[in-house]
Amino acid sequence: MTSSFAQTTTWIGGISNDWNDPGNWSLGVPDAARNAVIGLPHPSPPHLNNAAGYVKDLDIAPSERDIGLLEIYGGLADATLNSDSAHLAYGERSVGSVRISGGRARWNTSGFLGIGGLGLSQIEVNNGGMLASDTAAIGVDSSFDNTVTVSGAGSSWINHNRLYVGLRGVGRLDVQDGAALASGDTYIGAEESADGAIVVSGAGSSWINTGVVLVGESGKGDLTVADGASVNAGRSAIGRYEGAKGAALVTGSGSTWTTNGFLLAGDQGAGTLTIAEGGRVVSTSQVRVGDAGTAVGAAMVTGPGSQWHNADQFSVGFWGKGFLHIENGGIVQGAPYTTIATWDGSQGQVTVSGSGSIWDNAGELHVGLRGIGVLSIEDGAQVRSGDSTVGTETGSDGVARLVGPGTAWTITGDLVVGQEGSGSLNIGADSVVNASRLVTIADQAGSSGVLLVNGVLTAGGVNVHAGGWLGGGGTVSGNTSVAGTVAPGNSIGTLAVAGNYTQRAGSTYEVELDSAGNSDLIDVWGAASIEGGMVNAVPLDGFSLDRDYTILTAGAGVSGTFDEAAMASGFAFLTPELSYDANNVFLTLTRSAPLSSAAWTPNQAATAEGIDSVGPGVPLWDAFIVLDADSARSAFDALSGEIHASAKSALLEDSHFLRDAVYDRLHMAWNAAPASGREGGVAVPSMSDSGTNAVWIRPFGSWGDFDGDGNAGGLDAATRGFFLGTDRLVSEHWRLGALAGYSHTSFDVNARSSSGSSDTYHLALYGGAQWDKIRLRAGLAHSWHDIGTRRTAAFSGLSEHLRSDYHARTIQAFGELGYRIDTGVVAMEPFANLGYANLHTDSFTERGGTTALSGRSETTETTFTTLGVRASADFTMGSMPAKVRGLLGWRHAFGDTTPLSRHTFVDSDTFEIAGVPIAKNAAVISAGLGLNVTDSAMVGLSYAGQFGSGVQQHGAVANFMMRF
Repeated sequence: MTSSFAQTTTWIGGISNDWNDPGNWSLGVPDAARNAVIGLPHPSPPHLNNAAGYVKDLDIAPSERDIGLLEIYGGLADATLNSDSAHLAYGERSVGSVRISGGRARWNTSGFLGIGGLGLSQIEVNNGGMLASDTAAIGVDSSFDNTVTVSGAGSSWINHNRLYVGLRGVGRLDVQDGAALASGDTYIGAEESADGAIVVSGAGSSWINTGVVLVGESGKGDLTVADGASVNAGRSAIGRYEGAKGAALVTGSGSTWTTNGFLLAGDQGAGTLTIAEGGRVVSTSQVRVGDAGTAVGAAMVTGPGSQWHNADQFSVGFWGKGFLHIENGGIVQGAPYTTIATWDGSQGQVTVSGSGSIWDNAGELHVGLRGIGVLSIEDGAQVRSGDSTVGTETGSDGVARLVGPGTAWTITGDLVVGQEGSGSLNIGADSVVNASRLVTIADQAGSSGVLLVNGVLTAGGVNVHAGGWLGGGGTVSGNTSVAGTVAPGNSIGTLAVAGNYTQRAGSTYEVELDSAGNSDLIDVWGAASIEGGMVNAVPLDGFSLDRDYTILTAGAGVSGTFDEAAMASGFAFLTPELSYDANNVFLTLTRSAPLSSAAWTPNQAATAEGIDSVGPGVPLWDAFIVLDADSARSAFDALSGEIHASAKSALLEDSHFLRDAVYDRLHMAWNAAPASGREGGVAVPSMSDSGTNAVWIRPFGSWGDFDGDGNAGGLDAATRGFFLGTDRLVSEHWRLGALAGYSHTSFDVNARSSSGSSDTYHLALYGGAQWDKIRLRAGLAHSWHDIGTRRTAAFSGLSEHLRSDYHARTIQAFGELGYRIDTGVVAMEPFANLGYANLHTDSFTERGGTTALSGRSETTETTFTTLGVRASADFTMGSMPAKVRGLLGWRHAFGDTTPLSRHTFVDSDTFEIAGVPIAKNAAVISAGLGLNVTDSAMVGLSYAGQFGSGVQQHGAVANFMMRF
């Protein structure tokens, strides 16, 4: 990009490759006032050998597909090229290359040095050569691999001001094998499209930076310090702006990166720092891993000899998200003030793992200062700190955990878990926390703290305040005072106190116990002083009634008593009692109330009494005795087997389908409308099936529901089936017949997670008579039911799917008396009928689990009466005689209107369960249409319904009859 105000001379290489031969240039040898262009491929590219050269602006490969090469060699004498500015490979798909070689070779550019405009460029500085520039960029816009390589002892590049490695394009800078780099502000991956990398490698290789180093400013940037090289930089950021990605790697013994200003791994973007295989980072100012709220920062120190030394404040998760991993013998040390999750909304996590891995903090350590902080110490790693808090300020949440043998946290000062915020410390088995002074759990009012000790905690004293919780099965070494909650073990276990123990007023001791006589225990090696508090008993998987559980023992004696003992929330049937001797505290559970005391309904009470009758030691009883009242009531309902009683309601209610079929058939046989019926002034022929013989079929279907009565749950039922019959006129007044049929009824009680079905087979004999206006109809029927039920009995973690199959039968006797009234157009028949149904159910035993029921065989007797009126009228539809008919009545039920079922559990007493009741009073309606499709055949369709208090049923009926 030569200056348009100066003369430009172009390399033509016509004579040789000598820079200073005028015949090699189009307008003579360039000087400080003239520009130079090295472009088209030439057999003799320019060499500046052991001589000086001058140029104002130098362009190497400025045009498309140019190939420009320059070599500066100084071996026997100085070879120095001085330029105001220079540009390499600014032409599309061009190639520009410069080699500076020899201890006396030098290229000085006092202005801008652009390396890789749109093409491919490279600069090599070796064998003691030197490149000097003011401002430089590698990968200006080019997406090719543009490189600068400075190699060998004595070789160097001095860039006085800004250095861009990947300005908008791709750039790489290698400083290797003892070479040196010096620069001002340096941007690796400057803009969003950029991809830059600096690699400083090899013993003696160095980079001295006097400004800032941004690894991934807005684009992608990488910095590698390897194999004994060193970098000394000012303020440094990895992942500067949001969206940027930066990565720094310091690897190999003797490799060192020293930062003399802030070091930010994840400033506003994503940044990672890795120190590996003996690499070393020295930070003399603040370090922040995950600085701004948008940042995600990560650092890893891994391998023996890998170290990170810090002289100032150190934060993992300052405003953003930060992660630090110290592993496989890595060491981080020296910070006088360290925070994990510093400010509101921040998140930080530090993991120290493996034998030889150390995090050595010279001063305070805060895990969750105001954000969410986690410290994990694992597998033999060591952490050291001064005064330490886990969950420091209001709103903070801190977690510290130690896992594995040899794992240790040594604190030369106080430890607070939950100072104003929320904190927890989990000391795993074979792990140790040593605090030289006091350990405090839940320090301030409103804070919360959890201390779980399964290893060893050694302290000058342990105070668990009102918002604190102490548990685990390890050892607390030091005098211990609990004003909050103590809960030994991780389930049932023993917490040892190597010192004296004080249970403060207002505190809680949560005791878990089981049926084998095991319970939580506080084992005090010194004296135990009980100043009050409550013991909260929690049975696990059963318990032993009237057994003395030892819950506290003290070698130097027990003084004082607890204020009270209570069952954990919800145990409705147990009462704990405390007793004492000189060295022990005992807890005994006694029965406080029968199971039925929790019942609200008769069915619940009956089920409770059945369960109670089996007594302690039976899994079913043991499971119930630990329930709260609400759970017990729900469980009583689930185990009652109510579906068996309610199924009887469905079957008895369905008995009317057969009676209705007989009544309707006999009513149709003798119910011709009066001959005076007229339609449009024309006599209407009557529709009658009064032939001598008839066969008929009646498909039907219905659906309905029974509301629950506060005791039994609501029942939904649906039935479909058919009847097939034949009858004959045997005299002037009498007609006799028989029918057979099949129906399927499905029913469910959703509130009890129960359902069932019945396949029913029917046989009946029926007959009817008429004397003038008087009608008589009657029948006897027998129905056989194959019943299957399915239900889920679920409570308190138990869930069993129970099934049963059994038989039942219904015998019916029924009759009806009616009186026909002709009005000229409509025939009306007031009637009264009575039906007796006797339902007998066989005994049954459910399958599927410990809550399975056995039921006794039983008989349920219900009588139905109906008072009502039928009406019908004949008319024609086209040429076909037709009939419209309807019924309105009041049905009353008496006898066993609330079916009962008697049940037992294994080895229990019998208890009686009521089903959903049959409506005692209901309105009965029907309406239909019939057609004589031929002289001997009739079809019909009708609706039938029942409506009572809490009960409704809707159905559709079809009829087909043929007479002969």
